[in-house]
Amino acid sequence: MMDDKAGGTNEWSYRLKGGLFLASIGGVSVLLGFGGAVALARKGDPQAFAHGLTPNGRHETGASLALRALKWGSLCAITGVGLISFLVFKASGAHSLVEFRKNIGSALPKIPQNDPPQSRTEFSGFRDLFEYLASEDATKRENKP
Repeated sequence: MMDDKAGGTNEWSYRLKGGLFLASIGGVSVLLGFGGAVALARKGDPQAFAHGLTPNGRHETGASLALRALKWGSLCAITGVGLISFLVFKASGAHSLVEFRKNIGSALPKIPQNDPPQSRTEFSGFRDLFEYLASEDATKRENKP
């Protein structure tokens, strides 16, 4: 992160931009996934999609049924993730997010640092990467007892 003097941004705006970026990526993903599912349902049976039936016997279009399903699914997903997150937070015994981060960080295994890297990190393309992976795999198989 940069200082106000050096880069013209502070920590708060940096986090806000990052949060907006992640939210926009998530929103686009949801819209594309939902649109693809609706298109697949429409393509599979256009007649049933156009003239769906509700439990009380009245007709409902496929788009309104899909929108209702999206609303209920979103509500269940957000509620479920929120509840699980809250339960894990309370079970850890933390009273703040900083304390929670420290508790979880001490419970999880440490990720070993690879500094300096012990293998290649730059590749000219996918072919170069896959050739490297294949040669490393062959080397490991040869060295196995």
